[in-house]
Amino acid sequence: MNSSVRAYRDSDRASVMSLVDRFTSFDLPPWRDKQTVDDANRNALSAALDALHAGRAVFVAERNNTFAGFVHVCVKSDHFTHEDIGYVSDIVVHPDFEGVGVAGELLDATLQWAQELDLKVLTLEVFDGNTRAMRLYEKHGYARDVVQYTRPVD
Repeated sequence: MNSSVRAYRDSDRASVMSLVDRFTSFDLPPWRDKQTVDDANRNALSAALDALHAGRAVFVAERNNTFAGFVHVCVKSDHFTHEDIGYVSDIVVHPDFEGVGVAGELLDATLQWAQELDLKVLTLEVFDGNTRAMRLYEKHGYARDVVQYTRPVD
């Protein structure tokens, strides 16, 4: 199977946006509304696609010239050191290509991007219920850092 990862093109927009609901394809915490999360993700991703620049990139994975997934990365400031770090904002694989290495290829692309920018750290966030993603990230060298706890206020 022919596989590649390349930079995002404007012609990829519909394919990228079609996967937004995959961000919530697992059990969300009870205080999170799926539609609200999907809408927020859709709006943030659309804005990011409109504002690609040197510190922000989207990479697209293809298998046999078919869209298989994407990853969106950007530079942000580390909360503690204030140094620039890489942030994996979004990573999604099309359901037809799950389990065949696409996510790993996309994560490899983020690592290369971070190295080219001389960043020392890549970070990401994941919902606690997304255990499949957690296993993937750990397999690719990520480790838990700061853990966020949330409590609804009654």
